Amino acid sequence: MIDMLKKIGRNGIAYGIYYFLICHLIGFAGGMEAKSVLKVSVPISLFGMIANGLMYSRFTKRNKILEQINFDTEDTANTKLEAIANHLIDDDLVSGKLCLTENELIFRSHKQEEYRWNLSYFDSFNFYPAFFNKGGEFVIKTKEGRKLMFEVDLIKSWKKALYNEV
Repeated sequence: MIDMLKKIGRNGIAYGIYYFLICHLIGFAGGMEAKSVLKVSVPISLFGMIANGLMYSRFTKRNKILEQINFDTEDTANTKLEAIANHLIDDDLVSGKLCLTENELIFRSHKQEEYRWNLSYFDSFNFYPAFFNKGGEFVIKTKEGRKLMFEVDLIKSWKKALYNEV
């Protein structure tokens, strides 16, 4: 529970600060007293922080459900890295688990749908770390020009593992 609250706080803190500053600017421009501005801006910024933190929490399904996703035994024998992830499929963010083996990148969704790509199929990687947590997104461009987007925690591990594999 504490970890979930920390995750919500990290994902929403930028929005809370933004709403706090906007409320202050509007309050002072409107001629309100400093004490009145604080009474208005603090609840609005806290609500904004919590609401945005909930919306931007990394995974759309509960972590316990996603951690229970398993891969085939032959895949797990060759696993280099495995983690909970989101994958953009047809403009929808799908939660699941991502696995990097010696030769493949495998994504299994929470509905047990599986997607596999051979590492030689990839042309380039772009990594976009998040500002307030250790996660981020990475986009893989295939040799045919198609883009695959994944969102993971510990983005630096994925960057290191993918660059060492290809």
